[in-house]
Amino acid sequence: MGVQLAQEHHPDLIICDVMMPELDGYDVLIALRQDPSTIKIPFIFLSAKAAKDDFRKGMSLGADDYLTKPFTPRDLREAISIRLEKQTMMMARYAQELELAMGSLPTDRESTVWDYFCSDRECSGHRRSR
Repeated sequence: MGVQLAQEHHPDLIICDVMMPELDGYDVLIALRQDPSTIKIPFIFLSAKAAKDDFRKGMSLGADDYLTKPFTPRDLREAISIRLEKQTMMMARYAQELELAMGSLPTDRESTVWDYFCSDRECSGHRRSR
């Protein structure tokens, strides 16, 4: 269910528990990382499984962070903030690189690759190259 929702709605970030009844969090992450449409969505595990092996498994599967329970609201806010900021910087960087690869766009053209990638995302604070 969660995998399907992520594939349909492309959220900005996914927070997932490791231990779930039908499909565990590791399998959710594997499914999302195999789908080109969800591969780059930041993914944070929340888990009571605090052993080093559990942490390493989550990170080696491609999780962006792994918080162990109990955690504070501040811990969670910080993890989310860091992941979203990193995602914003990556999107801005990809847009700049794509613009450079495409060459100079006409100066009278308002819509650029930057605008396409950043129109619905928070890219403020990152300057595009001209």
